[in-house]
Amino acid sequence: MIFWLDDMRDPAQYGAIGATWAKNYDEAINILKRSTFTFASLDHDLGACAECTATGFHIGDMKTAETTFFNRCPHEKSGYDVLCWMEEHNIWPQNGIRIHSMNPVGRQQMEQIVFAHYGRNF
Repeated sequence: MIFWLDDMRDPAQYGAIGATWAKNYDEAINILKRSTFTFASLDHDLGACAECTATGFHIGDMKTAETTFFNRCPHEKSGYDVLCWMEEHNIWPQNGIRIHSMNPVGRQQMEQIVFAHYGRNF
């Protein structure tokens, strides 16, 4: 079984057909508490809370509701937080964890945890 963490990208469109899909921290933790997975694919940035989505983010003169590396919602936990929870609770899918985030800093932080456990990145 595959666990997929991403607020926007559908796992089926990325070859993870039938994956269990969580879109935020709370969903992810609830799923991980009750299920076992053989592989996981995790994103770092998991969208914005209702308040930030409604008011948008300001980048210079531009206003957007989209979260990026530069304008992450400060109220929502990230895929890094999910991975830290997995590490704390010793939840390691036997076939590994892939980080599919486009956030370079978040990806690097997450890959360091994965590498420390598995001795490689996936």
